[in-house]
Amino acid sequence: MSYLSLYRRFRPQTFDKVIGQAHITQTLINQIVSDKIGHAYLFCGTRGTGKTTTAKIFAKAINCLSPINGSPCGECENCKALSSGSTDIFEIDAASNNKVENVREIRDKVQYPPISGKYKVYIIDEVHMLTGEAFNALLKTLEEPPKHAVFILATTEVYKIPSTILSRCMRFDFRLIPIEQLVELIKGIFDELGRKYEQDAIYFIAKSGEGCARDALSIAEICASFTDGEITLQAVKEVMGATDEYRLLNLVEHIVCGLSGEALKELDELVVLGKSVGMIFKDIIYCLRELLTVSSTTNNFLGLTTEKLNRYKEIIAKTQTKHLLRIMEIFSMSEGEIRYSSHPRIVLETAVIKSSLPQEDTSLSALSVRISDLEKKIAEGNFSISSSSVEKTKLETPKQETPIFQVPKVEMPKVDMYSGSTTKENVISDTTISIPESASFGQAKTESAPKSASGEVRADSKKIWGTILRKIRLMSMTLFAICSERIAEIRGNELCIYADGETDYELLNKTENLTRIKQATLQVENLTVKICEKSSEFILEEQIAQDVKTVQGIFGDKLKINQED
Repeated sequence: MSYLSLYRRFRPQTFDKVIGQAHITQTLINQIVSDKIGHAYLFCGTRGTGKTTTAKIFAKAINCLSPINGSPCGECENCKALSSGSTDIFEIDAASNNKVENVREIRDKVQYPPISGKYKVYIIDEVHMLTGEAFNALLKTLEEPPKHAVFILATTEVYKIPSTILSRCMRFDFRLIPIEQLVELIKGIFDELGRKYEQDAIYFIAKSGEGCARDALSIAEICASFTDGEITLQAVKEVMGATDEYRLLNLVEHIVCGLSGEALKELDELVVLGKSVGMIFKDIIYCLRELLTVSSTTNNFLGLTTEKLNRYKEIIAKTQTKHLLRIMEIFSMSEGEIRYSSHPRIVLETAVIKSSLPQEDTSLSALSVRISDLEKKIAEGNFSISSSSVEKTKLETPKQETPIFQVPKVEMPKVDMYSGSTTKENVISDTTISIPESASFGQAKTESAPKSASGEVRADSKKIWGTILRKIRLMSMTLFAICSERIAEIRGNELCIYADGETDYELLNKTENLTRIKQATLQVENLTVKICEKSSEFILEEQIAQDVKTVQGIFGDKLKINQED
């Protein structure tokens, strides 16, 4: 007899040998025991989870003369006939027989009764590959087949099957097989073959199967052929091309700690050793998954060794969960890019640098990580402030000079109150009249000045206001256009923005606009914001201009006035 692969040689022949699908096998057993067999079944799920195997066992069981606990006995005439290739069980590959003519052939032959068994079973594998016309031709037969016909449809892509077909079948979803059950399966096979093995090697093979029994057995077969002696973890990693665990953990630790240079050096050594970029991506993602699991729970349901668990805890202590999530997201997205890139190594190195340097990344997740790091340092007191950053230069606001009016010599008539005669006399000579700051010719609207503004105007008011305007521009161009024409001063801890008229005052005080201005201000400096009608300087200038007009009206055009701001 020719050599058979492990997954064919150890293919289950009864329901109790099918692993990881108890919710399906028990349902089918109950139907067989109660003799309530349906006419159409749909088996869907990931590859290597037992869809075709279960279909074959079910086909034999419903034709078995004396089933044992719902499974075929394997000893009766029908079981032997079906095992040797009976015409009562038809296995059809829809990938190569997907045309309407193939389905019409099935429809024509289904009318004939079975030869030896009770049912004629049609197992259509990869049924999603049928064309639309083929599905339409199958509809009527699938809905009302002969009493002796049973259809079992198997697929890995159930979403491609029309809803008209789905509604006519009993659907069973096959699940991924747990690692523990795959470990027991591989151990049983190696024990039967008389092969020695390491426990960690078996676990690594089962983990590499990713929930698929066929994949796990294929890997196990390769490992068994690689060495004639004991199957070790090192041998399995050599066969799989997997990354050395020590180097992998060092690489992940460098990424987590932000050591991009060390991470690239470690990555280069892995590539030099012949590790494929795809396998490195896969190993890093799986390692990050285990790190996130360990950081989220105290239950070691991953079956990690004590040494590896402690190593993970050391790495977790140096970072935060949100940082691990960000790294996982970067590598998961980058892994899909290597399929279409002609330089996959560059994609991998870019992912390493991007994930290890959040300060160079402007995404929200990176900013969140940076803020969390700062909060942690502040909480622990693990920070220092340079002396240059706390020195404040005291800038004195230049004292404004008092406005001066130059009054020329003017000849004014002098009237004698007794005689009534008039004489010209230089009663006003060239002199200088100083107007004190408190002088007021008219009624100044001092109530418009910022009431809460205390102290002198800061010398850097214009610079800070310009920075705030740039922040406002990112929020709203309309508000930026309004504010860019306004003048603002910083007095004490208050930013006073002077509106131009009542309409402008109301517009700036609008809730939405004022909120955005406050948000932009807080991004620059911790200041309170107040919208004022006009500044005291503007009021004084208007007052002086009005007084100048008054003086000119008294003295006429001969009066020369020089005003210095």
